[in-house]
Amino acid sequence: MLSRQEFDKLQKLARLRLPEQEERRLREQIERILDYVGRLEALDLEGIPAYALESVEGAAVRLDESRPGLGAEAAFEGAADAVEGMVRVPRVLRENEP
Repeated sequence: MLSRQEFDKLQKLARLRLPEQEERRLREQIERILDYVGRLEALDLEGIPAYALESVEGAAVRLDESRPGLGAEAAFEGAADAVEGMVRVPRVLRENEP
């Protein structure tokens, strides 16, 4: 069960301020998720091999190698409002929001 203190901490981390009804609904959903995860953790997996990508036939595997990037000119090509190497985007936060 999710304690009130834990739920309040989650709300703070997510920067949420929910009405009481929404808060109850979200808390119930989180508790169901945690319950399901708990049931998964309780499964006896003895003798079941761990998933290994190499064992999946036909799986695409590539080395993690660095490659040249897109480049500024190509990156800004599709931008609606690019100015002096920057892309201007609409404001999403109001003045007093963190």
